[in-house]
Amino acid sequence: MSHLIAKGGLDTLAKHAHPDAKHLHNELPYRYFDDELGLFENTNSIGFAKKLNILGGASDDLVESLNSLICRFPEGNKWDYQFVLTGNNQVSKFIDKNKKDISGRGGIVEKIASNQAIYAHHCAKHGFGTRLGKQYRFDLKNYNAYFFCSSKEQSETVNDFKSSLEYGLVQNGIEHSPMQPHELIEHVGQILNFNREQTRPVEKNYNDDDLLHTQMLELDSEFLIHKEYVESRCSVKKQDKPAHTRILNFSLRNLPTEFRLYNLSNCLASLKNASNSLRSPFRISCNFRIENTGKQKVANEGKIRNLNKWVNSPMAIFMPTAKKEYEERKELQEGFLSEQYKIASMIFTVTIFSNEEEMKADVAAALGVFGEAGLSLIPTNMIQGQTLLSTLPFHMLTFFDDSRRAGRVRQIKTSNLVNFFPIIGELKRLTGGMLLPTMRNQIGYFHPFRCNTDNYNMAITGSSGSGKSFFTQNIALSIYAAGGKCFILDKGDSYKKMTQTMNGVYMTAGNIFLNPFTHIAKAEALEGNSFSEASNDSKKEEDPMSILLGDITGLIAAMAAPTSDLNDYNESALSDAILIAWKKHRNDTLIDHVQEALFELSKARDNDRRLSDLAHQLNKYCTSGIYGDIFNKPSQLDPNVHLTTLELDGFTDTVLRPVVFALIVSINQTMYLAGDRNIPKMCIIEEAWSLMSGSNRQSRAFIDKGYRTARKFGGSFASVTQGISDFFRSDEAQAAYNNSDIKLILRQGSDFKKFVKENPTAFDPYYVSLINRFQEAKLTGFSSAMIQAGSVTSFHRLFADPWSRALFSTEPNEYQYCEKLNEHRIPLIDAVEKTAWNFYPNEMQEFENIKQQYEDEHHVTV
Repeated sequence: MSHLIAKGGLDTLAKHAHPDAKHLHNELPYRYFDDELGLFENTNSIGFAKKLNILGGASDDLVESLNSLICRFPEGNKWDYQFVLTGNNQVSKFIDKNKKDISGRGGIVEKIASNQAIYAHHCAKHGFGTRLGKQYRFDLKNYNAYFFCSSKEQSETVNDFKSSLEYGLVQNGIEHSPMQPHELIEHVGQILNFNREQTRPVEKNYNDDDLLHTQMLELDSEFLIHKEYVESRCSVKKQDKPAHTRILNFSLRNLPTEFRLYNLSNCLASLKNASNSLRSPFRISCNFRIENTGKQKVANEGKIRNLNKWVNSPMAIFMPTAKKEYEERKELQEGFLSEQYKIASMIFTVTIFSNEEEMKADVAAALGVFGEAGLSLIPTNMIQGQTLLSTLPFHMLTFFDDSRRAGRVRQIKTSNLVNFFPIIGELKRLTGGMLLPTMRNQIGYFHPFRCNTDNYNMAITGSSGSGKSFFTQNIALSIYAAGGKCFILDKGDSYKKMTQTMNGVYMTAGNIFLNPFTHIAKAEALEGNSFSEASNDSKKEEDPMSILLGDITGLIAAMAAPTSDLNDYNESALSDAILIAWKKHRNDTLIDHVQEALFELSKARDNDRRLSDLAHQLNKYCTSGIYGDIFNKPSQLDPNVHLTTLELDGFTDTVLRPVVFALIVSINQTMYLAGDRNIPKMCIIEEAWSLMSGSNRQSRAFIDKGYRTARKFGGSFASVTQGISDFFRSDEAQAAYNNSDIKLILRQGSDFKKFVKENPTAFDPYYVSLINRFQEAKLTGFSSAMIQAGSVTSFHRLFADPWSRALFSTEPNEYQYCEKLNEHRIPLIDAVEKTAWNFYPNEMQEFENIKQQYEDEHHVTV
């Protein structure tokens, strides 16, 4: 241009100063916002916008209910409705918030949080490193849903519809909030000025003195229309390179023969084929209008009369499809008469945001994942610009006839239309904790105390190689890092490295003592009540002293009768003996004193042999018995310690169960003494089925009561086994499973098929098929898990940076290598670092590069 200007002089300069081409923002319809009514005033319509909470799934009942709602929408060509689902990688605000929440302890915890956050920032855009190859892409996305309505009717009419719609959405379980002007500006900007480098939403300012459309785009926005895509370019504040995006639009090739609303989440990513997913950021749009029912009825009646003549004439043999169409028209007639549905015109559009390097792969991925879900897409080549503009909020009224001429409009019953509403995505858990994205790449976090379940207890099961120990350690870390307290009953030193790294307390069989009376006096002082006034009366089940009495009674009952049942009389007498012993000896109470009290009660009750026999059964747990030290020396569990691991490998099988039960009692007491019930407290029991083996009524009752008690004190028990069938090997383990509202199912072993066959109603067959697809963590580079939290089921992957992998690894060679370094007086943190470099040097080098890039971009040192 400079050459032309130089050649043509001032005339050429003047010509270029008044170009014929307009800026695109002048073509946008947005003008004003009515604060009072919450309506947007556009060039040819009035509209309103809603942000919707994405649904994690759908049912046939929801489809029917949505159809009923849609049938109440205003009809005609003066109305356009649009449901939209977006997905992008702008998740940095969630990552940074979680990092802040779990960094409060400082030190090594802050370093781990920083490493994990940096790794998550990188993988959100570039995908997690796995061992499956480049065709698999697992990143972090955030999905959001919206609803837009535009109309040529008066403001009052639109506002009345808005009010009725709000009620209808809530009835269908769809929470919503009004979209404000700055949010609409951001939404439109995200479409036309999309920036793949952007990692967090940019808050847009709304100036009510300026027209809305002038605030939507960057002033230097440039749009080049190609046959296959629209190329968008613009400069970005605080970004060296301009945003350069290829926007590609797709429409339905044809209506599928069958498609259900719950299939729509499979368009985001396939759970059965991990390589099939939407790789790029996207926007799915479903525009529709409800056709005039009166006109549709008249037209349908005319078709029926004409078809009836042909079907009942000799010419029917020349029209083989006439009979089928006649039957469909009759069915439609019945539907109109019974008001089961109406006729709608729908335009379904998929938009992806790519670039030159990844366009082919992104297009192939989009076509593949939608095709597997049951929707065949076709690029809207030659009309990419029209398609893009028509799907902007409040803009379809202008482009509807053009879209019809382009063959993009589909007539459809409303009962089928609702199956195309893009409001089904993935469960969102953005409450902080352990980073655990879903298998459809929705960023999410797992924290057992924030799952909205009736209790916080967990049943965790996974075979060897599933990443179960790694998974559980990460849960423990997330609880501890956020200020919570963890107690771990370990078997095999799996948690030793983590505990020592966090400066926690690590105890072995030689220094584990479990007198159940150690902390009673402290509990009395905290509660302001006397333990002597406790009762097993069900009316006092909320009383902390009565809860503690029930725990101790259950423990000693399980010690006295490990394989036989105690009746109610014996248990009541045992509670009396415990209270008698406490009144006499207070903090010095021993199992011996409970035994003495039982003998006294027996003598006072006409030498009741039942009680004396019960007392004799406590012999080996008294101070002179073989287990005297374990159950009579003061408990070493300190309520003020935030991370305690107890290694149980040193205990013999004969004493293991009462030791575990005594630990549950002591841990429940320390949970209570920890004070604020809002502080999360968790006890993890590894190899739970073997530690709880036994079979009698009081043992089952003990587990039931112990697990319920934790909930009342703000605590949680997590039982961990090698396989789901292990939870059913003993009544106690099954009680632990049944009292856990949260189930985590990782890769299962060969016993899983047998378990499913014997318990066909335990899991949905579809869930079973997905669990059977879980692979070993060492083959994939990540762990797979199904989480059942109350009535909500979701599927997840756990990824880790190489440094964290070395820290939590229980793989024999890696664990032994780190142990040897530590034995040679190399600090544990340094030993973990050396272990990581020794076993996965390439991944560590890549991670170092990621951290260096983060430091350069954010001008920090990590």
